[in-house]
Amino acid sequence: MAKVRWTEARWAKRAQKARALAKNKRTPVRRRMMLEMAEFYDRLAKLARDFKTAGGSCSAAARTQQGSR
Repeated sequence: MAKVRWTEARWAKRAQKARALAKNKRTPVRRRMMLEMAEFYDRLAKLARDFKTAGGSCSAAARTQQGSR
């Protein structure tokens, strides 16, 4: 089985970095963009977690994505 690289921890770390960068942005637009990216990374982390707990089932990830719409 191939090693999974896109883990929950990876996306959570990227979200944390995006939030840290947002604090350093001077303009509200740039700050908001970084915070939106952080939210997106949080969603990816949740999908990765759900995918893992579902045993790697693609249908579980698809159900999670449909539920968030």
